[in-house]
Amino acid sequence: MRILKIIGIVAAGVVALLVAVIVGAVIVLNFLDFNAYKPVIADAVRNSTGRELVIAGDLRVEISFTPGIVAEGVTLSNAEWGSRPEMVAAQRLEIHVAPLPLIYGSLQIRRIELTGADVLLETDADGRANFAFAMQEDAPEELRPQEEARDGFTAVPLILEARVRESRLTYVNGATGVTRSAAFEAVTLNSGGRGAPLKLDVAASYNDVPLRAEATLGAMSDLIAPNGPWPVDLAAEGGGAKLTVAGTIAEPLAGAGLDLAVSLNGAQTGDLSGLLGSPLPELGAYALSGRLTGDLRSTLELGDLKTQLGTSDLAGSATASLAGPRPVIDAKLLSKKLDLAGLGTGVNASLVNSAATLSLTGRTLTVARFSTRLAGGSATASGTVADVFELAGMDLSVSASGDRFTDLSQLAGTELPALGAYSISGRLRGDVAGTIDVSGLVARLGESDVAGSATVSPADRGHMLRARLSSNSIDLPALGVLDVPLRDAATVVSLKDKTLTIESFRATLSGAAIDLSGAIADPAAAAGLDLSVTAKGRQIADLAALAGMELPELGAYSVTGRLNGNPRETLRATNIAARLGESDLRGRIAVTLSGDRPGVDADLSSDRIDLVSLGAIKPTPGDGATGQPAAEPKPDRLFPDDPLELEWLNAADVTIRYGAATVIGRQPLMRDAAIALSLQHGLLEVESVRAVLQNGILDGAVRIDGRKKATGWAARIALKKVDLAVLMAQTAQAGAIQGQINLEFDLTARGNSIRQIMAGLDGHVLLAMGKGQIRSRTLQTWVGGPTQVLSNVLTLNMRGNTAVNCAMASFYIKQGLATSDGLLLDTDVAAFVGKGNVNLKTEAVDVIIDPKVKRLTLSAAVPVHIRGTLMRPTYTLDERAVALRVGGLLGGLIYPPALIIGLGELGTFRDGDCVGVTAVPEDPGAAEQPAPTTEPGPTRLPGRILQGTGDSITRGLQRLFGE
Repeated sequence: MRILKIIGIVAAGVVALLVAVIVGAVIVLNFLDFNAYKPVIADAVRNSTGRELVIAGDLRVEISFTPGIVAEGVTLSNAEWGSRPEMVAAQRLEIHVAPLPLIYGSLQIRRIELTGADVLLETDADGRANFAFAMQEDAPEELRPQEEARDGFTAVPLILEARVRESRLTYVNGATGVTRSAAFEAVTLNSGGRGAPLKLDVAASYNDVPLRAEATLGAMSDLIAPNGPWPVDLAAEGGGAKLTVAGTIAEPLAGAGLDLAVSLNGAQTGDLSGLLGSPLPELGAYALSGRLTGDLRSTLELGDLKTQLGTSDLAGSATASLAGPRPVIDAKLLSKKLDLAGLGTGVNASLVNSAATLSLTGRTLTVARFSTRLAGGSATASGTVADVFELAGMDLSVSASGDRFTDLSQLAGTELPALGAYSISGRLRGDVAGTIDVSGLVARLGESDVAGSATVSPADRGHMLRARLSSNSIDLPALGVLDVPLRDAATVVSLKDKTLTIESFRATLSGAAIDLSGAIADPAAAAGLDLSVTAKGRQIADLAALAGMELPELGAYSVTGRLNGNPRETLRATNIAARLGESDLRGRIAVTLSGDRPGVDADLSSDRIDLVSLGAIKPTPGDGATGQPAAEPKPDRLFPDDPLELEWLNAADVTIRYGAATVIGRQPLMRDAAIALSLQHGLLEVESVRAVLQNGILDGAVRIDGRKKATGWAARIALKKVDLAVLMAQTAQAGAIQGQINLEFDLTARGNSIRQIMAGLDGHVLLAMGKGQIRSRTLQTWVGGPTQVLSNVLTLNMRGNTAVNCAMASFYIKQGLATSDGLLLDTDVAAFVGKGNVNLKTEAVDVIIDPKVKRLTLSAAVPVHIRGTLMRPTYTLDERAVALRVGGLLGGLIYPPALIIGLGELGTFRDGDCVGVTAVPEDPGAAEQPAPTTEPGPTRLPGRILQGTGDSITRGLQRLFGE
């Protein structure tokens, strides 16, 4: 009993001693000033991190069943180069530990709580991080980190609860200038004990986007000594996205043995803009899933990858090798459909059955192979991108091909023609944000080909494209542009601010060598043209295919000018200088296409127009004296009834002013020629046409009115003192007749064929000719027809010329009936007087010509009656019948005063008569036609030929000419 009493006394004493010690310790701790230990703590932190720790507020110990340390106003200094002095600034830090585990050498933190913390993590331009700490070289060995436990304590403490309240974390990338920040409203990590799972609850925001996350993780103790795979089950929401991660990690602290199923989905991609810090397009719903396996220190694999974005999909796998100095990611991806429009590319097309084999090393992407189906065709790519995140350092070989070019219509956004197969290939090098070079460009489109190179480089307001291209053939007919291909083309062009500059363009088009240079302000609309154009060739006939019709062999040609304007509005050709053979043209033309009908306004002129070189006059005149039988049977009517093509009258509105200094035929024909015409809404008015023909004058006007069903025609032409030899030289009758004439006609009609026009013709024709000569056999043909019925009564020198004293003719036309009461041809051998009519509607002819012999050596002549039709006239001699009809013919002719005045103007009228001259033979020395040795002088034409014109006119003319 005594022993028990002694034990009790001892136990009581020990308890009392322990209580006294504990009470004393509490009293000591309560009265101990822990602020005095701030320098010690600061030194320890400085030695282990190289940074300054400052506890500006109170540092104390709270005594309870879970004693703790409380520090207020705690700051940790930033790196020397940092953007602010403090890396960490916290209002309050509490750490509470469990006392009993300390007895067994185990550190168990019951609760650690951080309030009002502001943490800045940043890097500089060289990539240095402020969270990379440098331990002082003279730091005590015991302060250096130990991987193994020391003095019975584990290296990693057991934390039962951790809290973060009202704190912020900011990350600044000094190289890119990008800043990201997260605000933590409340973060709680709970553990039920050493073997219990961890519970994580997060309420935070990132870039001001609210985030919520809940997770159930493996036990804290298993982080230190794994007892099987460490489980992970995480669910998070933010920015409209839902993220789940479920699986295990074999070695969580080492990041090894990952086996995690990951999924991410959301209703709209645009909702992620805030989280990513940059705007995303509204591409619709999205979903991503896969299985992440591997080791953070060696290799990670993402298998069973499946993504869905709108109607686009992507599947495959990827492997990341992390053991080397830089990560290497290899991926094999497949896609059934990539909707480019749905992905926000602005391209209305889809990539189908795409496949890619990729490798990403650091920032360098290697495309071993990419292939896809695009708009019925296929496309491939391979190469490298040195910086895939910046799309810089590209070196890619690309190609595309297809069987039908029209399949690209949806991709182009417009209907494309059916041009057959197409292919394009080339090599792209450069940076998307800088300069991109396209080399080795080879393209084929049906029968067309293009090769060359191009460069896209930054410009003041966008980018500039510069290209050097060539082509063997451009199939313009297939492109619906022209009817002939473009050959041997070569060009250097640049595109900047939507303006296409053509530094040079050369090609051959239907035999023409084309040169272009200049600019097009809006090439997409072919608007804003300002081009210098040159075209030349060896033969205008080579342009037949381009013109769509046969062209004559007119020789070499050239044209230069400047083209500007808008083809859809007004297109102007200025500084035109053209040559064709011996002819030239210069001036300007403006074409307006914006109205109801095209409009043309032109001012043109020529120094020389050569009608022979232009094919308007045959270079070798025909004889035409006796007429040549037609190679084919002649039609019954001279005037065809085929409808005239008059649609052009309503095709455009045209105003043209043209002048030519010299017009050349087989000899100089005109000078100072000028014409002004206007075509407006179907009414063509040649307001004036004037020219000097040798010493004569041409003056007139023409009007064609196509505004009614039956086209109206009107013409007024006057020739004054015009040399007939000049006019006849341009026809097959060259040399047949010579002399000066005055000609005037004023005619009107209505109709849509030549026959209709002639049938309704109204007006008059007046002709006066002065002294001259006519080829004798031509005279026989004109008066006696092809059978020369006068040859038996009027013997002429058929190889010579017959002198003409004067000629007069007047026709008055009413509804197609041309009537003449006075025809006169006075020669040195006879005077031919006639009258009659020609029915232009039926083409019937009824004309009588009465020759009056002047030389006694010639046979007496009888009247010739010309009948039949214009196509088949008949010539007959019927002395009795004709004499009855022409009795008093010479005495009954009445000539208009204009004809007689015209003779006066031509210097022919003298004493009221025409004066005859001797015939001039073509070959005076010919032996077979000796000149007569004796011959009476010419007989003066009886004065009564001009009888009926009025004595007053006769006297007035005599006074006019000084007689």
